[in-house]
Amino acid sequence: MTFIEYYIIAYCALILIGRVITHKQRRSEKVSIQAGQIFKDPTAIIMVIGAIIAFICPLAEASIRENLDFKWFSFVLGVVMIAMGWLIIYYANKTIADNWSPSIDKTEDQKLITEGIYSIVRHPLYFSGIIILIGTNIYFQNKWSWIAALMAFVITLYRIPLEESQLETRFGQEYEAYKQTTKMIIPWIL
Repeated sequence: MTFIEYYIIAYCALILIGRVITHKQRRSEKVSIQAGQIFKDPTAIIMVIGAIIAFICPLAEASIRENLDFKWFSFVLGVVMIAMGWLIIYYANKTIADNWSPSIDKTEDQKLITEGIYSIVRHPLYFSGIIILIGTNIYFQNKWSWIAALMAFVITLYRIPLEESQLETRFGQEYEAYKQTTKMIIPWIL
């Protein structure tokens, strides 16, 4: 095996381990039920496609390279950012627990979560995804894959107002007050 192949395998292991560990805090519905919810929500479908493209592009770009200009700084920073993204997902999932849904539609049994990491940012799961994508591109030292990461960010910025409209309808003034004290996607900034 080549160095690049080991590099790709290490990245895939990091992503899969993070996904398995962080998913345990979420609602325990079957994957088929979650897939059904995704297929009913066009914005969820777009998010899934955007995420797949954003993760495949760096892998594809890395796999067609003849060699990797390995830089320890990029490797370490990429791993740290990816791990930080998974850590945020872990705590966000632990906090939101049964209130998580892949769909932006809100139900009567869902509660507004404003504690933990949700007291710092309204959408920590989107924030963590962006951190993981940036970490991925730094890890692989890709140039063209930044376009895919930007596309995923734009899709996220498109979906958030739609989701927030649902939250405003479901929680009314309580959500409006929450919006006034908490940033949308990037803590203390946006």
